[in-house]
Amino acid sequence: MDGDAHPRGTGRRGGRTRPSPPRNLFTVSPVGLFLLDPRLRLIRFNPAGEGMQGSSVDEAVGKRPTEAWPGFPAETVERVMEQVLTTGEPVIGVEKYMRPPGDPDHDHVYSANVFRLQDDEGRILGIADATIDVTDRHLAQERLKVLAEVDRLVRLPWTRRNAER
Repeated sequence: MDGDAHPRGTGRRGGRTRPSPPRNLFTVSPVGLFLLDPRLRLIRFNPAGEGMQGSSVDEAVGKRPTEAWPGFPAETVERVMEQVLTTGEPVIGVEKYMRPPGDPDHDHVYSANVFRLQDDEGRILGIADATIDVTDRHLAQERLKVLAEVDRLVRLPWTRRNAER
């Protein structure tokens, strides 16, 4: 067995043993996971990502997001990915607004966390994008803003009346 291959999903390098990620990480995660190479071409994404974008891995692999999903405003996401590739600094909470193919009549809000992937020697392997649907949270925040405004408007006349007494 060579120096990098070890049984039971562990890797050994420099005398340290590390567990490898489970093989089913892409199939069980409820989070959309997207892996891209350094030229921002899609390498792989999971079923949750397929549901968000409405295309299969086979249709999208090898393409940039702007090519794979022309109806999706991917230019902004690609700019963020290029920034992360250049700086190495992760970007957390990039909001994407779209109507997914599975629910074309409703707007959805997704929050993406983008980070650079490197090997142990610091070579850039690409980008990872972990995306979750935050539509419910976004709608709740919008409702709270409306309620706060209603509360302010209701209190305003009451406050004026009390000030005049």
